Amino acid sequence: MQAVIRLHRANNYGYNLDLMILRNIFSDRTICKAVAAIILPLLLHSCAALKEDYNSECETGVKIKLQVAVNVNVGTGVNTSVDIDSSPAKVEKFYAEVHSVKFFVFDSTGTYIDVWGMEGKELLQKNDYTMDIPLGKGFYNVVALTGLEDTKYIVPTLTKGVSTIEDLNVKLERDAQNHQDKYLTPLWTGYTSKAVEVKEFSLTPIIIYVNVRKLTNTVIALLQDLSGKEVLSENYDFEIKADNGYLNSRGSLMPDDTITYSAYLKSNEQIESATIARAEMNTLRFDAKKNTRFVVTEKNATKADGTPKKILDINLTKYLLLTRSLYEGKVGFKLTEQQYLDYEDEYAIVFFLTPTGKVDDPYICVTININGWIIRLNEFEL
Repeated sequence: MQAVIRLHRANNYGYNLDLMILRNIFSDRTICKAVAAIILPLLLHSCAALKEDYNSECETGVKIKLQVAVNVNVGTGVNTSVDIDSSPAKVEKFYAEVHSVKFFVFDSTGTYIDVWGMEGKELLQKNDYTMDIPLGKGFYNVVALTGLEDTKYIVPTLTKGVSTIEDLNVKLERDAQNHQDKYLTPLWTGYTSKAVEVKEFSLTPIIIYVNVRKLTNTVIALLQDLSGKEVLSENYDFEIKADNGYLNSRGSLMPDDTITYSAYLKSNEQIESATIARAEMNTLRFDAKKNTRFVVTEKNATKADGTPKKILDINLTKYLLLTRSLYEGKVGFKLTEQQYLDYEDEYAIVFFLTPTGKVDDPYICVTININGWIIRLNEFEL
């Protein structure tokens, strides 16, 4: 069997290859060797041409992959993966909650290059949350943000070649009185802890891992009167007060006004013979060093001195951290206070209220239940 190979260039990145079969000159094996010797260098040349044209459809070999992390302050880079939360429940929650993701890419100096994103059907088709990015040789910083389809998250418009990574931030929308009472779409964020080097295009994909953590929290508060008296949610205002509505590209809190988060959902629940009040609230990232207040106030009621009649007014983060050591004993590893607050994102808190008979201070709370852990407060009056 014989073959003559006729080659002509079709465009900047590809070639058309014609084979005219001529019998009785070359063997099939010889033909295969000849074709391979010609095609392989051309394929490498085609992909190398991408260095000068980001709009080409040729595969670049650079991928960015999201992973759920315990602590994203360390361990992000090329083809490395550490501090990953392998809890199936946590990973499943991530997949269930995230409906869009944006990758903001900066150069080694922190100057903005561009943003790429996936959402909707594309995410469902690529549920490993890995995206091909056309990056040439160089050093890059990557910031990932999810949930930006929620217009309550305000992100500035960045200018290519001008804006920097310090210009990327997320500010929570609030009214003129710094009040927020809406459900917040889960906000996850992650970043590369240092500039990642992409050396060259390769047939073997270069994977840049970005470990993400969740920055939104849900607090479900329940009030139960231990005397059996019904507690109705419509008779109370539930609020979280925190200055945590402004975050930089690394998810750290920036100076902000105190936001009052009110319940976006209230209901009354029947447990055996008791009617208890239930309220759900969202807030952004808890800071272990800040005094985040949880306040429950009786509506249309004041004390003798004219001040609102508060049922509860506590340092919320302090109480949440009471369960940290219990949780560490369960999972078998240590977490700092901030790591624990970042690791958990949903808190169900039951306040067991004992009537005092006092008009101005109608209850004391000596027992609370946080995510199933019972905390006894030794006659601590709230």
